[in-house]
Amino acid sequence: EKEKEEDITSLTKAFIQSQWQKWCIQCEELVLPSTDGITPSDCNGGGINVLHACLTSYGYICHLRIVNSNKNGNNGAMTTEDGNRDRGGCECSVASVYESLTHHASRKYLIRTCVSQAIDLAVQPNNNKTGWRRTIGLVDSLSALFHSCILSARKMTKQQRQQQQTSRHQHAESRLLLQEISRGCNMLLHRVVISYNTTDEDDASSQKLGLINQISSMIQYLTKSLASYLTQGIRASLFSKVAYNGDYEEDTNETSNIFEMGFDWLRDICDILTKLQSTMKYDNGMAMTAISTSTESIVTTILPQFTNSSMATFEMKSIYTSLIQCIISLPPSYLTSMAKNAITVALRLGSLALTSSSDYSVELICHLMTVILNCDNDDGDHYSTTMLLTGGIVTAFGCVLRCRPTGFDGASHLKMLGESMMRKNVRRRQEENQCESDGTHLMDVVRYSLGGETFLPLIGIISASISDTEAPRRPLSLSDQSSGLLLSLALLHISTSSSQSMMKHDDAFSFLRSFLQSYPRMASRAVPSIIDIAKSSLAAASSLQLPTTATTQTTLLTSLEFLASPCIVSDPHGAHLAWTFISSLAHEGVPTAARSSVIRLLPAMCSSNKRLFRRASDVIGKSMVAQDPIIRISATAALSEMADLDLLRDVEQIVGWIQNRLTDEEPAVVYYALETLRFLVVNEELEFDLVIRVLEKRLGVDLSDLDVVLNLDTLALESIVSLMGEGGLEEEDDEDESNDGEDAGGPEVSPQSIKAVSLLVELLLSTHSTIKENAHQDEDAAFYSRARLLRRIYGSLSGYSSQMLGLDEESIRAWDGVDSSVDGSKDEDFEVQRFLHLKQIALTGLDFAARQHARVSSDGKADELKAISMEILESVAKLGKTLLKFEEEVHGSFLFRGGYSAGRGFSEKQSKGKTEIRTRASKSVLSSLPSPSSIREMFDSDPRSSSATAMFYSIGSSESDPNAVLQTEDILAQMSECFSDIENDPLVEPTFQAIQVCSLVHCMGTAWKSIEGAEESVREELLDQVIAQTEEWSGTYGEEYAYVAMSAFALSIDDSAQCWPGVTNIHKTILEGQDNYLFESEDTKLLCLSMIAARLSRTADARVTGLIDSIEQSLLEHSGQTCFGASFGLGIIVSYLMTGNINGTDPSDTWRRQQAQRIICILLTAFGTCLEEENDVVLRLISSIKSGKASKVLSQSCSNLDSLFVQDGSAQKMKSIMIGLSHSFPVLNAISRIFFECVLSIVDKLPWGSGKSLALCAAYKTGIDSGVLEQKDVTEAISNTLSFVQESSKGFGDALFSLASFCRLSSQKCQQEFAVVVKTCHDVLVDRNTPIGGDDKLTSILAGCSAIGNLPGIASFTPNIYAAVNKTTVTDIVKMLEEMGSNDSEELKYRDAATIGLGILCAMSSSSHTRNKTQKNTANKFDSIQAKDGSVMQTILQEIETAYSLLCTAPSRNGTNRAVIANKLCTLFSTLELIAMPGNFSRIIELTLNDSPADELELKASAAKLLVSQLDPARRRIGFDGRGFVDLSTRLAKMLPDALHTLVGVKATPIVARMLPNLIYQIPTSIGADVAKSLWAICRADLNIYLSSKSMKEFLVGLKSILISVNQEEKAPSKRKISPALLRTLQKIIVTEIVSDLCSDAVPSNQVTTETVWTTYLQCVELVPGNTIAEAGALNCGINHATVFGMAICASLSVKSARKVESWIALQEFQDKSMPNHRVMLLSTLAIATQARIENEMRESVLSIFEVMLLKGIDTMAIYLMAAKIAFFWESRQVNQLQYIEMPSRRVSKLSSFFVTRNLCFGAQTLTPELLVQIFYSFIDDLPSKLAVLCKMWKISDDVSNRASRIWHAHVQEEGNSAHQKHFLAC
Repeated sequence: EKEKEEDITSLTKAFIQSQWQKWCIQCEELVLPSTDGITPSDCNGGGINVLHACLTSYGYICHLRIVNSNKNGNNGAMTTEDGNRDRGGCECSVASVYESLTHHASRKYLIRTCVSQAIDLAVQPNNNKTGWRRTIGLVDSLSALFHSCILSARKMTKQQRQQQQTSRHQHAESRLLLQEISRGCNMLLHRVVISYNTTDEDDASSQKLGLINQISSMIQYLTKSLASYLTQGIRASLFSKVAYNGDYEEDTNETSNIFEMGFDWLRDICDILTKLQSTMKYDNGMAMTAISTSTESIVTTILPQFTNSSMATFEMKSIYTSLIQCIISLPPSYLTSMAKNAITVALRLGSLALTSSSDYSVELICHLMTVILNCDNDDGDHYSTTMLLTGGIVTAFGCVLRCRPTGFDGASHLKMLGESMMRKNVRRRQEENQCESDGTHLMDVVRYSLGGETFLPLIGIISASISDTEAPRRPLSLSDQSSGLLLSLALLHISTSSSQSMMKHDDAFSFLRSFLQSYPRMASRAVPSIIDIAKSSLAAASSLQLPTTATTQTTLLTSLEFLASPCIVSDPHGAHLAWTFISSLAHEGVPTAARSSVIRLLPAMCSSNKRLFRRASDVIGKSMVAQDPIIRISATAALSEMADLDLLRDVEQIVGWIQNRLTDEEPAVVYYALETLRFLVVNEELEFDLVIRVLEKRLGVDLSDLDVVLNLDTLALESIVSLMGEGGLEEEDDEDESNDGEDAGGPEVSPQSIKAVSLLVELLLSTHSTIKENAHQDEDAAFYSRARLLRRIYGSLSGYSSQMLGLDEESIRAWDGVDSSVDGSKDEDFEVQRFLHLKQIALTGLDFAARQHARVSSDGKADELKAISMEILESVAKLGKTLLKFEEEVHGSFLFRGGYSAGRGFSEKQSKGKTEIRTRASKSVLSSLPSPSSIREMFDSDPRSSSATAMFYSIGSSESDPNAVLQTEDILAQMSECFSDIENDPLVEPTFQAIQVCSLVHCMGTAWKSIEGAEESVREELLDQVIAQTEEWSGTYGEEYAYVAMSAFALSIDDSAQCWPGVTNIHKTILEGQDNYLFESEDTKLLCLSMIAARLSRTADARVTGLIDSIEQSLLEHSGQTCFGASFGLGIIVSYLMTGNINGTDPSDTWRRQQAQRIICILLTAFGTCLEEENDVVLRLISSIKSGKASKVLSQSCSNLDSLFVQDGSAQKMKSIMIGLSHSFPVLNAISRIFFECVLSIVDKLPWGSGKSLALCAAYKTGIDSGVLEQKDVTEAISNTLSFVQESSKGFGDALFSLASFCRLSSQKCQQEFAVVVKTCHDVLVDRNTPIGGDDKLTSILAGCSAIGNLPGIASFTPNIYAAVNKTTVTDIVKMLEEMGSNDSEELKYRDAATIGLGILCAMSSSSHTRNKTQKNTANKFDSIQAKDGSVMQTILQEIETAYSLLCTAPSRNGTNRAVIANKLCTLFSTLELIAMPGNFSRIIELTLNDSPADELELKASAAKLLVSQLDPARRRIGFDGRGFVDLSTRLAKMLPDALHTLVGVKATPIVARMLPNLIYQIPTSIGADVAKSLWAICRADLNIYLSSKSMKEFLVGLKSILISVNQEEKAPSKRKISPALLRTLQKIIVTEIVSDLCSDAVPSNQVTTETVWTTYLQCVELVPGNTIAEAGALNCGINHATVFGMAICASLSVKSARKVESWIALQEFQDKSMPNHRVMLLSTLAIATQARIENEMRESVLSIFEVMLLKGIDTMAIYLMAAKIAFFWESRQVNQLQYIEMPSRRVSKLSSFFVTRNLCFGAQTLTPELLVQIFYSFIDDLPSKLAVLCKMWKISDDVSNRASRIWHAHVQEEGNSAHQKHFLAC
């Protein structure tokens, strides 16, 4: 019943209060008029008193209701997190009456009444009768009215705020409420201290304590309310100056009113705090807590808004003074919270001071900071990094403020305080969760990462955010700029505070540089800190007591360099401060090291600020005449650098300084003086010719005298040769140009430039020899100086064009390319000589640099030499490119001998003048040749020497399968069957002897092929079997031909280690046979020795020389014999000497060339002994070949010779010599074209019948293939020979053989001439209409065979059929030979000749079937590409061939020699990149990739670059195509990823991926898509396995270029076409396969970044038509944890996709940091957040995210997504477009804007998940203020507030909610 009575009483009181509220409102309506302005006494009599009484009583009733609520334990209001009170506890209150009253006077009276009543109730004594103590407080009494009057005043409508009267009244009412509250609090404090007395001291103390508690609560409430008021009020006032959708706000004084009232508010708070200090003796801790918390809030939240405000200026001195007094009065235990936030406090106060214009205020801020920081005496581990970072900020702040006119002492004290904090023992926390930050401020995140692995990546993110000032990023506000400056300087001071710093000073300077480059006006404030660091380092370096460390010196130099950098000097004030300090170190008295370093910095300062030039030049000018040589060197070097930067103005004065230094005693001074002149020439301040003339005069030297130049000091010589590289062309006058008319040829090379190039060439030709002599002294200083000199010379020479180098197109075009004996006496000879010298210089430099680089690479010493060698290699490549381009311009398509067409099969050389278009004869022709069975029948019916020889030629041929290979045993059995007949009846005619020997060579070659085709396990056994069989033949049939067979077998087998014992055994057997006189015939012995010598010549064996000596002696002694063995043997040797580059610089090449020259001289000497008379011309020719000096005079003498005649008895010997010479012409032509022409002329002077046809056929073939002879020469030879044949005189057969050979060389059909040959053979051999016999008849038989193909033994060792021969010719010749061979009436020698001819023709059938395989082997040896004789291209190809051969035979993969070869190949490949090569050259690239080991990445990369360069469509190809490169590229692209990586290496894979755009246009459409897919698979493997995204980037860049070219083709059509089908396929691949693979593979990780990959991919997709993307639907596929990142990146392409990704992310639960998907989810959120969106999209996105939180709660990623999106949109230009001038809420933010950068999702990939979460927390903490502004802009404030309230009330009771989420929702 009692409870029922209480309920009735409560309801009654509530009803009375409600009715009273209505009476108050009705009284106002009845008593006062509708408008204010009339005093209450002017109307309604005393009604105003009734209103006042009603309001007074109502106020009292409300206070009593609050008291009763407190009594019953029910607080009538609920305090929100921002300190405001909710009035939900009482429906009727003073606040509701205040809001209902419409008149200003009524509201003012209500305010005064309520505040007065609250004060009165606060001081009423206890009611002891009722037994309860009134606990009502000021906050409880006034919070509702305060909230309604001040904090909620922003809720008025726009129409209300547009009324100036209403706004002014509201502002006055707010001020009145604050004044009344302040007055009441001061009165209560006065009562506590003085006027409150009672007889009961306990009761008095209790009353005092109660008042103190109430006032303390009120102070805290006012402080929190002020922070909220300033933030919310400024947001509302923003619309007073913003145009939004054409709707303007007019109240321009609103913001000023808010700040003015806020300032009064703050001042009242500070006054109350000051008076509250006097009551602390009665305090139980409440007052001290209030003072502490209020002071901290004021310092960190409230003060920044006033100091940074641009609306008004306030005097803050009293406030700072009050805060200082309050902090001093507090015990240290109450400052713990402020000490924990020391970093934030220091940063906020520092930013305040930097943005303040009052010196006195700055001084007070310094004092305030000092007081706060002195309270932090905690040395524990937990705050070690806090202390360190705080110390850095304070030190930086102190250094900056020391430059102010006032406050030096305070700033100095702060600097020392900061330094002492940094010097304390710094230890990282060892707690398990050390990254769990207790704060979300920028400095908290930096603090917890400091010293860890993620610190530098985090600093990189902040640096990128600061420097990202381009759209869409907005610049930082002034306060944030100050914060960024303090952070940068703090890190700098931390990095230099100790040698064991947590950050390198280079990283700190880099961070500061990026900040100052974006905000250069801050440079002047950064200079004091840098100067302080420099001074400290300088003092440490100069002190004798302190040890000087490398770190100290590095810090000093880095500091000085930074002061001279553009980020400092570009600002005028910063430049002034930097110059003041730096110039003070450039005077006398400063240590030499520091002074010289400072002088070297002056050019950099002048480059950044041209206004410093005059001051810098004065310092340099004075220093150039200093006594200290180091200072002079530094000054001259600085002047040189200024000249290089083109900073010099008064050149005449500078030249005077330089001239005085040219004769300085210090070589380094002279060096830099010459360098200055060079740079002045480069910048066209001085003329090159003038400088050279003055230099010669000043130095007293003649620069054209090599000896004089070499005597100069090394440094001076280096500089001179660098200067020599700056020559140029003469300038033409306008008059000269107009007078020259049509004969004007353009500017000529200046005379001094000609002298400079000549000097450089002579220096290289002389300096290289010196270096070669001293190459073993690699550690000697002299060697290094010469190497540096070579680098300069090559660098200078390579910079010249072909015209500057003295190369003339006409002279080189007229040069035969062979004659290298020009003496330079003529102009054309000089230009050819210059060309040869440049070629020699390039090759010598290549060899030298490659060797030095390999030596350094192998032993790891002398980095300087390694760098020098690299520069020389680059210069050599550049010089080679110049020469090659020159040759391409000169020779065009004739640079290569014939055209090349690289198809899908094997390449075929189409030599000039040849008709061999087909690669093999037709099947009908081959079927007409004699079969092996017919040869067998001939041998079985009549076994003799001739049929045995024919049988040998038939071995290895098969009628059923031409490609079949016989077993080794079968071959040996067939040979054994015929061997006895060969031995018993040897041939004696030299030609047929050679054919017979070649039959043995053919058989033994066939035996070796069978061994090669056998399994590896039995090869050695088969090899021993062959050797044993030859030994058995020796014992059975005699040694003669058995030894020949044995020698022929040694000549056939390869150089493998498996074969080497057998070869050694053969050598030993032959040499023993010679020593034991086992040879019956001298010819056989010499022939075997020659074959052994040819075998040894492969390895340049010294024993070859002795064997040649023996052969020479025998040939010259036996003048009356045929000497076939010696002559033919020498031909065999010289043919094997042709391998490799006969004109190369390698010692082995030189040896081969010398031996070849010697053999040719031996043959020519024997040739001379066969003549009737000794000939002087022949002797002179022999002498010239021995010396290697060719001359055109000698060639003319040979041409003018009369006919030569063979003496009696020497005819057979002359034929033998002709056979030997036939094998010598290719080598002779390679040595010298002139020598070739001379020998050809001499041979041609012999009469027909002397056997000259045997040599002429080989000579003409060599001449046509090399281009020495032309088709007209062949036509003339055919005409002359045909005339002689038709005369049928002596020598008829010799001429007929030549005619048949010439017809095969002619480019014309020559059917008539072939018919003559066949008819003549028929007349001689069958019809016998022509009475010819003897040697002519024998030779006619060979002529018939020669009409079908090449004869073995003459110019070659194997028979080959002529591909263009017709069946009729073959049938006729075979029929004639068969009839003659079977005709018993013929003489035996003619029948034998016919039989041998049939055997040769039989062998031709098998040679045709193996032609392709032979050509493949030839291609493997680089023989398929031949360049013009004497050209640089020919030399390069020869060098490549030699290098590749040596590379394959290098004994060690890691040897120095192999590294040399690889370096040479890399440079040679680089040289060829600008030249269009024949398609056959692709084989060389393929061989290099296949044969180089996996660790030779540079070589593989060079080969790949060359391959890609040849795909460039801009390459000019005439006469040949690049199909071989396309085929090779296609094959590489289609390889499996693992196979390709193994083949080309990781470094070359991106190069292979780069070839797509050029390759796709040159391959069929059917395989284009396959190639693209295969390349993409390779790129994926490169990313997943080798963690490299380079290949992907190159591939996507190529795709983009294809799409761009297709889009541009509509405007400007080009020759490069791509089929529409292939284009659609590529587009589909982009939007399906590639996007799917990227989503799964290209997720950022700690090991690899994929930013460029995604950026390039998005650019590709933008070029794909929208309908293709829509059809593919890849961007709309399902999202999961594996693909969310990629889908987030691609969301920028479509708003629909972005909405889908955002929805999926928002629905995901916030995972634990240890979850594997947590990190990817955060990065995906950043990826979608960084995409710039328009306002409508952002508005819809925000509302959508709130809907998700309503559905799923706040434990999802929704709030993180919203915070990130708002953070990035806030900092974008999208907000700035609304013309916002100030963003006040940022002044008290967590500085999360420092994390905002457009590529944050990639920059944060190396951060830990914990650190990522801290960044998101900072976004969330800054979200409320930003969201409030944006919602008001977008007019969705009510919607957002409603949703937030519903979410909050739904989850407020749940546990485990994040404090950040609660804070966000509460706001």
